[in-house]
Amino acid sequence: MYTPASNRIKDRARQIAFMRKYNFAVLVTGSGGRMLATHLPFMVIEDGAGLRLQAHMAKANPQWQDFAEGGEVMVIFSGPHAYISPSLYERKPSVPTWNYVAVHAYGTARLVDQRADKMQGLDCLIDAHEPAYQTEFVSLPTDYLAKMLDGIVAFEIEIKRVDARFKLSQDRSTDVRERIAESLMNTGDSAAHAVAEHMIPKP
Repeated sequence: MYTPASNRIKDRARQIAFMRKYNFAVLVTGSGGRMLATHLPFMVIEDGAGLRLQAHMAKANPQWQDFAEGGEVMVIFSGPHAYISPSLYERKPSVPTWNYVAVHAYGTARLVDQRADKMQGLDCLIDAHEPAYQTEFVSLPTDYLAKMLDGIVAFEIEIKRVDARFKLSQDRSTDVRERIAESLMNTGDSAAHAVAEHMIPKP
């Protein structure tokens, strides 16, 4: 990802917090001269073993077969974005732009084959998004659960590097940035509001 120095976020805590907040991301792989992309929810795990992403996809999706080649895969975490009008700038002439926040994570993937490990991954995902469903999930009929587990492919990506771009009008003066943020907050667009909050973080 093209990331000018003024937009680059190197702070690992901010990168991980962003990935966890916007964890419905896009897995991109390439093999045999073609590329595949799948939209998936990811669990973002950082511990003594480093930074890892856990997810699963339908077994019918051929993308997981790309993992066997051992090449690099990419996961794109996309955050809020908003159109920025040149009318908000002091400098004339000016042109429109787009503010956005995105993180690209790169690494190698491996399949998670053991049923217990698959269950653990699903437990973590449910616990993160709907803890109240956990009791019902573990009480599902054994044959039904086995069928569901057989229909998915679980995997883990060991992350080697992360590119984070927070394009938030850093090349503008503080006054202009505040004007842009105020304009975004005055719209009825929740994504624009989120961009404004990234531009002028709360103390």
